[in-house]
Amino acid sequence: MPVLDPASPYRAYLLRCWAEHSAQQDRPLIWRFSVQDPHTGKQRGFANFELLVEFLLQELQHASLDATSEQR
Repeated sequence: MPVLDPASPYRAYLLRCWAEHSAQQDRPLIWRFSVQDPHTGKQRGFANFELLVEFLLQELQHASLDATSEQR
């Protein structure tokens, strides 16, 4: 396993996924998601997969920008 450079961008999350029944019986299950930062304990919930992915993309973009600005 490679050793992480402390200066490199790094994010870790505990991902939880669960299905909820729709209010209407003929509808499929609705998947919900949450992520928790194990370092801070902060949690965020998401009503669907697309919102989860949007959050992760934003987090990684911020991490990349932070790492780029720190290298200057």
